[in-house]
Amino acid sequence: MDEQNQCHGCIQHDRCQEAFGRLGRFEGPSVVSKVLIAFLMPMVVFIVSLAVLGRLLASAGLGPALTNVVSIVGSLAAVALSIFVVRTVPVLLKTKGRSKKTI
Repeated sequence: MDEQNQCHGCIQHDRCQEAFGRLGRFEGPSVVSKVLIAFLMPMVVFIVSLAVLGRLLASAGLGPALTNVVSIVGSLAAVALSIFVVRTVPVLLKTKGRSKKTI
């Protein structure tokens, strides 16, 4: 079924096409980098830090249960730290260029 057959009997045929036309012509900034940072970065940081901590703690001679717990807690801390850095660095860079007011 093509688009024209689906819209043939609709009373809002013109309004629907107009709305989708406006959405298709939308000009705005790309959000791809923000999506990657918001969703993929925490997962990548968690997986990498879990693998690194798991290997380091296993070679240190800790038991498997303790290695797993410490690796997971350490990975969660690494994710929290990376999110904090990603959120605060742009704010700090914006305020660094401004002059501070004196009283």
